[in-house]
Amino acid sequence: LVVSPNEFHIYSSLVLPAKENEDINDDHRLVEVLSRAADALELRQFARSLEFGELFHKKPESFNPELRVDRYLLKNLKAAREKLLEPVKGVALDLKIIHALLWRVIFVSYLTDRKIIDARYFHKIGATDVTSLRQLLEKFPPKASRELLYALFEQLKQDFNGDLFEGDLIEEREYIQNSHMEILGKLLRGDDLSNGQLSLGFWAYDFSVIPIETISGIYEQFLEVESPKQKRESGTYYTPRFLAKVVLDVALEKFTSLLNKKFLDPACGSGIFLVSLFNRLAEEWLRNNRDTSNKYRADSLSNILQNQLFGVDADPTETACRIAAFSLYLAFLDQLEPRAIQELQEQGNVLPKLVGHNILCQDFFDDALELPNDFDLVVGNPPWARGSNRKTSIERWCEKEKLPFAQKQLAYGFIWKAPLHLKDNGLICFLLPSSILLNHQTKALEGQYHWLSTYTIKQVINLSDMRFYLFDGAIRPALVISYTKELPNKSKGFIDYLVPKSEREILSAEIISIAPE
Repeated sequence: LVVSPNEFHIYSSLVLPAKENEDINDDHRLVEVLSRAADALELRQFARSLEFGELFHKKPESFNPELRVDRYLLKNLKAAREKLLEPVKGVALDLKIIHALLWRVIFVSYLTDRKIIDARYFHKIGATDVTSLRQLLEKFPPKASRELLYALFEQLKQDFNGDLFEGDLIEEREYIQNSHMEILGKLLRGDDLSNGQLSLGFWAYDFSVIPIETISGIYEQFLEVESPKQKRESGTYYTPRFLAKVVLDVALEKFTSLLNKKFLDPACGSGIFLVSLFNRLAEEWLRNNRDTSNKYRADSLSNILQNQLFGVDADPTETACRIAAFSLYLAFLDQLEPRAIQELQEQGNVLPKLVGHNILCQDFFDDALELPNDFDLVVGNPPWARGSNRKTSIERWCEKEKLPFAQKQLAYGFIWKAPLHLKDNGLICFLLPSSILLNHQTKALEGQYHWLSTYTIKQVINLSDMRFYLFDGAIRPALVISYTKELPNKSKGFIDYLVPKSEREILSAEIISIAPE
């Protein structure tokens, strides 16, 4: 929004910024011009057209979601990973090294954009007159920048603790070649690595404002390369941020406070639900504790991170759990002022250990899994796939417990096991395939009967009408369902059942509108 003496100029942030020789008002950047003398009705009409998506329908060229900077970043991260995979002198980098390298680069970029580390920090590792990782990679030749990059990683490992810099960095450094450093430089410069096109002509990314939940999208990108068969068989799909928000809005509607509550995502993937929960917890804690010391704030938020949020994921590579921890670290640091982080940094213990503590790289159905049974909320997006001919741990668990496992749908196992980890007045809220509740085949009806006669279903939001727009790469009807482990009251009980209708332009803006009628 640009305000002049006589007018409001409204521009879209989903169009690339103008270059030096371009008119800022061209190429669909300018969406609307409103007179400052306009009456209240005209202003209300514009606000309404924006709120209800009419503006997206009238001017789709100005609101292309593919041009969002977070999508450009994810696309470029995918391309960077593919280029880093290419063998150099007959030797290819291990995937774990590539993934660790990329999320460390993002972490450092976040720290510099938040002004948590500055020129003095880079000077400490021998990089003079440098204030960002991008500058370091541009100023020094590849071999020297590699040495400085790993010196920076070693310093951050000492100062920040956490799970990000585990492993032998000295040994890892020896595998990094000059061409790998050049790829990192192009990534941070904003070059389009998929087609070789040079930088956008401006500083492409500001990691201090890119939504942290976006980082969770990296997991799907990684999983596609790491194990496409595993992704297909496990039914793992990245939950878009707007959809995770809908699930949490449903799940938390009746909670008057989130503080002192415990939360579990039994199929946490890259942690999008856990990150969103942490942000809501932190927001409430900060509202109630405005005048506190930096240390007390950091300790309290760290306690929330370690003791109120739990995630489990069966990814054998541990990539999901490590990205979940990484995303939670960024969410945690986002709640602290740079000076407060620097004070903690001097103590060398900013980030708590999460992986192996409350972020568990295990099978939710493994008998060896140690998990509390007093959660206030179990929430998430369990895998939707049907089991293969080989019995899964989920199917074996259902057989042992004598529970329905209709059509070998993996989500059933999570539906039955989640209540075992819930306190008496707790709630479960899952994003599930709609066939779980709406399939009329005999086996499916048996599962539905057991569910409806054993637990109290509170609310169902049927998203089937939106099935083409919810997930990238998956066209499948979905529903959001919340239930408790209480026996249903058959004489007085009712289910709140909502069916929002699809409006493509609104969904393109990643909004789900549920009207009162």
